[in-house]
Amino acid sequence: MSNGNHNYAPDLETISSFFGAFQNADGGWSFNNAEKIPDNQTNCVTPYNNVDVTLEILAQYTLHPVLFGGDIGRLVRCAA
Repeated sequence: MSNGNHNYAPDLETISSFFGAFQNADGGWSFNNAEKIPDNQTNCVTPYNNVDVTLEILAQYTLHPVLFGGDIGRLVRCAA
């Protein structure tokens, strides 16, 4: 979420406008049907390459690792 408004750092205002969300008084989130590209949107200061993307995925995955795969406990057969 590169944005020149906040020194190119992601912030709640920028990210929530991109996804069309707003925070409720109780701290929850709601969708406002108004997704938009944030004001003053710019390209990343330093573009990501494949190594950067891989490192970011690994960094995020290792915070909350889960096994990859489908929900094999609820197989449903379709009637022919």
